[in-house]
Amino acid sequence: MNKPPFDFKNPSKLTNKAISPNRTIPNSRLNNESSYSIDKSITEEDNQINQILNSLEQRLYQTDHTISELNTEKSESLKHLTNLSQRLNELKKDSVRKRQLFDHYEKILREGENALKKITESTKTLMLVVRKEKDDSEKYH
Repeated sequence: MNKPPFDFKNPSKLTNKAISPNRTIPNSRLNNESSYSIDKSITEEDNQINQILNSLEQRLYQTDHTISELNTEKSESLKHLTNLSQRLNELKKDSVRKRQLFDHYEKILREGENALKKITESTKTLMLVVRKEKDDSEKYH
């Protein structure tokens, strides 16, 4: 079984593979001569990794917050849309009812106008008959 080049549980233990995959360095030399520079290098890399992770975590929280805000806005928009749909349905029903009422009034108005027209024609005819009778009666008197 291959040993990983870096033990994340114990960062102070470094294997030969982490330094150079093609070169083998004796453990005594690794531990004595370059342990300070390796520890310093590891610490710097750890700091960089931590900074990157913190930055990513901040982005994650910002994105989560943005998603939360968008979901809230979406929910409010859906409620508003539901209210608007209900209002639209009410307006449609009211419009249909008022159209029926308008049609009923228009029918009554047309019937009244037709009746008035017939009365006017009958009155004209009656007036003509009365005048003619009057003229005829005056001729004989």
